[in-house]
Amino acid sequence: MKKDKITIAIMIIAIGLIITVGYALLTQQLNIEGQATVKGTGWLIKFENLIGSPTIVGTAEEEETPELNSYSTVISGIDVTLKAPGDSVTYTFDIANKGGINAEITDLIKSTMTCTSTTDRAEDEATVCGNIEYTLTYGSGTIVAIGDELDAGATKTAKLKISYPVGSLMPADDVTVTNITYAIVYSQK
Repeated sequence: MKKDKITIAIMIIAIGLIITVGYALLTQQLNIEGQATVKGTGWLIKFENLIGSPTIVGTAEEEETPELNSYSTVISGIDVTLKAPGDSVTYTFDIANKGGINAEITDLIKSTMTCTSTTDRAEDEATVCGNIEYTLTYGSGTIVAIGDELDAGATKTAKLKISYPVGSLMPADDVTVTNITYAIVYSQK
């Protein structure tokens, strides 16, 4: 009986070894190896070709010539005078995607203007701020909008128009309008 138990134990060990060796013979490990390279590309959207002489309608005047900052991401120094209903000043410039990534407009931030009269007349300030307009369009006249695309290497002509519409009331005193800003936010498409 003791011999039978030893024989059974040896058989169990032998079967275990056979199963282990059989498993080792019937398994295979597959490996995937390689590498990837991500090429560097630029992200550069900027203003270009700001035309120094704007289109002036009516009796409007340009007081200061705007300029581009050193990175061409800001147009500053716009200073115009509107003297009568129907007056407008329109600046033309290009928006260029000089990078290697397609982009789209994800936000447009148009500031709230501030109107200050020379005599602090609230009614003059309300009249001007209620009537003066500034719009951003493409050269075709289409309004610049969220979702508009600018592919890598592409350029679009744009126009900023500051106007005092026909039929608008005029203030009794001069009113200075500040905080005329537009921010165009581009993100990767």
